[in-house]
Amino acid sequence: MTSPQQKRVNNQTRTTTSPTSTMSKIHSAHVLAEMKDTLLRPMSTLSQPGSIMSDGDIRRRTVTPSSSTEFLSRPPWFNERLRLLWDFYPTPEKFEPDVAIGRLSVMEQEAIIVEDLLLCMLGIEGKFIKTPSLTDKQAQRSFHIDRSLDPTLRDLARRMVPLCSNHSLIVRFIEDRLQYKYGLINHALAGALREVVQRYYVFVSQLETQQQQSLLTLQTLWFHTEPVMEMMEVVANIVRILNK
Repeated sequence: MTSPQQKRVNNQTRTTTSPTSTMSKIHSAHVLAEMKDTLLRPMSTLSQPGSIMSDGDIRRRTVTPSSSTEFLSRPPWFNERLRLLWDFYPTPEKFEPDVAIGRLSVMEQEAIIVEDLLLCMLGIEGKFIKTPSLTDKQAQRSFHIDRSLDPTLRDLARRMVPLCSNHSLIVRFIEDRLQYKYGLINHALAGALREVVQRYYVFVSQLETQQQQSLLTLQTLWFHTEPVMEMMEVVANIVRILNK
């Protein structure tokens, strides 16, 4: 049994607590609704008629990739200035020797063919070692050695010619893969191969120093180039695989 005084106290507590609880509920509901409107406002503005992109455009952009991607191309002067690349650039006037190399002494033939080989190793056509123009940038370059050359010297020169061909292939690959359309991985590979080619140029310059001091014979040239040929052949095989 409760007395009238206790009922009055209970009614007062009920009337004092119920307004605060309802106000807190209303306030919390109002805050949540306002937060919801704030979070959803960017999405609603995108779906409006005057917005930049609609919901369908966003869905289409995320699902369907771009079909046509344009990359920066090389300027026209890159193809016009052929001497930017050490790769047997075509010359308008072909050099024709006055005297056939076979009429010279063996020592003179050896000195001339050593100089021609050093030039071909750097991508420059020699006097008695010629290379035809390429129609395909990924083709293997071939060389023609003067037939009047001494057979022994000609056989040694033929063994070293693949080094010149591999150098030409690697240089063309580097210049081609440095274009924007091939991406960062190909750019990194081309940069690493360029360092290999730079060390190769240092090697050839050391041979030229010996040749200027009359210390480089064809046998000595073959002795020095044989291990380098193996390394360049490995790099050229990688280039051939990537060109397929």
